[in-house]
Amino acid sequence: MRNLLASDEFRPFVNLVFQNVKFAETDSKRNNYTFGLSYRNPQLGILSLRYDSISYGTVVDYTDSILNARYQYNF
Repeated sequence: MRNLLASDEFRPFVNLVFQNVKFAETDSKRNNYTFGLSYRNPQLGILSLRYDSISYGTVVDYTDSILNARYQYNF
Protein backbone atom coordinates (compact mmCIF):
# COMPACT_ATOMS: atom_id res chain seq x y z
CA MET A 1 0.00 0.00 0.00
CA ARG A 2 1.42 3.37 -0.96
CA ASN A 3 0.68 7.07 -0.59
CA LEU A 4 -1.73 6.90 2.32
CA LEU A 5 -0.02 9.95 3.85
CA ALA A 6 2.12 11.88 1.37
CA SER A 7 4.65 9.45 -0.14
CA ASP A 8 4.67 6.71 2.48
CA GLU A 9 4.65 2.95 1.99
CA PHE A 10 3.27 0.11 4.12
CA ARG A 11 4.48 -3.49 3.49
CA PRO A 12 3.27 -6.57 5.35
CA PHE A 13 5.17 -9.83 4.85
CA VAL A 14 4.82 -13.51 5.74
CA ASN A 15 7.34 -16.33 5.30
CA LEU A 16 6.62 -19.97 6.23
CA VAL A 17 9.25 -22.72 6.02
CA PHE A 18 8.52 -26.40 6.77
CA GLN A 19 11.53 -28.75 6.87
CA ASN A 20 12.60 -32.22 7.87
CA VAL A 21 15.93 -32.31 9.73
CA LYS A 22 18.06 -35.07 11.24
CA PHE A 23 18.98 -35.16 14.97
CA ALA A 24 21.26 -38.00 16.08
CA GLU A 25 20.15 -40.37 13.31
CA THR A 26 16.46 -39.52 13.90
CA ASP A 27 14.29 -37.43 11.59
CA SER A 28 12.45 -34.47 13.06
CA LYS A 29 10.30 -31.61 11.77
CA ARG A 30 11.33 -27.96 11.94
CA ASN A 31 8.89 -25.14 11.22
CA ASN A 32 9.89 -21.49 10.88
CA TYR A 33 7.23 -18.77 10.81
CA THR A 34 7.97 -15.11 10.10
CA PHE A 35 5.36 -12.33 10.19
CA GLY A 36 6.00 -8.62 9.99
CA LEU A 37 5.25 -5.22 8.64
CA SER A 38 7.24 -2.21 7.57
CA TYR A 39 6.19 1.43 7.36
CA ARG A 40 8.40 3.76 5.28
CA ASN A 41 8.09 7.53 5.01
CA PRO A 42 10.76 9.67 3.29
CA GLN A 43 10.64 12.35 6.03
CA LEU A 44 10.22 10.10 9.09
CA GLY A 45 12.28 7.02 8.18
CA ILE A 46 11.40 3.32 8.45
CA LEU A 47 9.61 1.54 11.29
CA SER A 48 9.45 -2.25 11.12
CA LEU A 49 8.05 -4.96 13.39
CA ARG A 50 8.92 -8.63 12.93
CA TYR A 51 7.95 -11.83 14.73
CA ASP A 52 9.92 -15.05 14.18
CA SER A 53 9.04 -18.44 15.64
CA ILE A 54 10.91 -21.69 15.13
CA SER A 55 9.66 -25.01 16.46
CA TYR A 56 11.05 -28.51 16.45
CA GLY A 57 8.79 -31.52 16.78
CA THR A 58 8.92 -35.30 16.92
CA VAL A 59 12.26 -36.01 18.69
CA VAL A 60 12.91 -32.64 20.32
CA ASP A 61 9.92 -30.61 21.47
CA TYR A 62 11.35 -27.07 21.41
CA THR A 63 9.99 -23.65 20.42
CA ASP A 64 11.78 -20.30 20.27
CA SER A 65 10.28 -16.90 19.46
CA ILE A 66 11.76 -13.49 18.69
CA LEU A 67 9.93 -10.18 18.50
CA ASN A 68 11.95 -7.40 16.87
CA ALA A 69 11.12 -3.69 16.52
CA ARG A 70 13.43 -1.46 14.48
CA TYR A 71 13.48 2.22 13.59
CA GLN A 72 15.85 3.52 10.92
CA TYR A 73 16.45 7.14 10.03
CA ASN A 74 19.10 8.26 7.54
CA PHE A 75 20.44 11.80 7.65
